[in-house]
Amino acid sequence: MSCKECTQYYEQWGNGIDEMEATVEGLRKEISELLEMKNALNQLNALLKKELRELLGDHPF
Repeated sequence: MSCKECTQYYEQWGNGIDEMEATVEGLRKEISELLEMKNALNQLNALLKKELRELLGDHPF
């Protein structure tokens, strides 16, 4: 492999690593957003359950 070929190889390799790092960062952000949504939905679910229990109150089933 010539010096020029080696340089091109390592440049391509470096570019590939940069792309993977960008992808990983994007996935981290997406995961963070999904976890925030999950937490919000869990809080909403808990509030709805509490409200339902209050509304049903003394109704026997």
